[in-house]
Amino acid sequence: MRAIFLAIGLMCLVKYAFSSSLPSLLNYEEVSFNPPTLRKEITAEANKIVGGTVALVGEFPYQATLNLGGRLCGGTLIATSIILTAAHCLADMSASSATTFKVTVNTTKQSGGTGAISRGVRKFVVHASYNPNTHDNDIALLALTSPITNVRFAKLPLANTTSTYADQLAVVVGWGTTSSGGTISSNLLKASVNVMTNTACNQQYNNTITSGMVCAASPGKDSCQGDSGGPLLIRDVQIGITSFGKGCADPRFAGVYTRITRYITWIKTISSTI
Repeated sequence: MRAIFLAIGLMCLVKYAFSSSLPSLLNYEEVSFNPPTLRKEITAEANKIVGGTVALVGEFPYQATLNLGGRLCGGTLIATSIILTAAHCLADMSASSATTFKVTVNTTKQSGGTGAISRGVRKFVVHASYNPNTHDNDIALLALTSPITNVRFAKLPLANTTSTYADQLAVVVGWGTTSSGGTISSNLLKASVNVMTNTACNQQYNNTITSGMVCAASPGKDSCQGDSGGPLLIRDVQIGITSFGKGCADPRFAGVYTRITRYITWIKTISSTI
């Protein structure tokens, strides 16, 4: 689920320093050439999972809707006050604009609804080496105005994870469009996709896929515009962040995601200072 979708309405103190796994703050768990387009949009005709099914209530409570001053992106709650998302959702925004942002979790409805929990944003940090041309280092964090203590966090891979996840079945989640250029979904959708090797993905993307990226695809299934910043998951562990791709569910091109194992140290460090 890549890209931004529009909507109007639309994490015991740390026991050790951030060099530890910080189980009380961040959840970590091991699990063994037209230019590409980002999965974000600013118009209402922008975002949704292609080939997906409606997510169950409580299945992905950590999935967040980010209303970024009128622009819509996805994200995940990884700590009581920290949201993980894509850098391209925020890279062109000023620090002061954070006061206009709204984050909503614990809902399967894009508009919120029963049980939904919303917070403002006090600050955000985009990776200093994010490259909008190559889409490398497409990762960012937002700090909420107050903690969310009653919603399950998304788990992150362990810092020493060496798996590439190739040939494993993953799940992508979001509210993006169900087709390229289609309309946004009012319900949270999910779709199963197969993780590819970077070698195979580079054959599709003319050797532009870096070690900080992971690709996934399945026939007729993909993230799409409006899914940007949302999660790519394997057994409830987030291994990727929806980043970019060519079209949506185009059999010639996989969806591309930020590879989270490359950024665990960055996430810990920024989360401790943001």
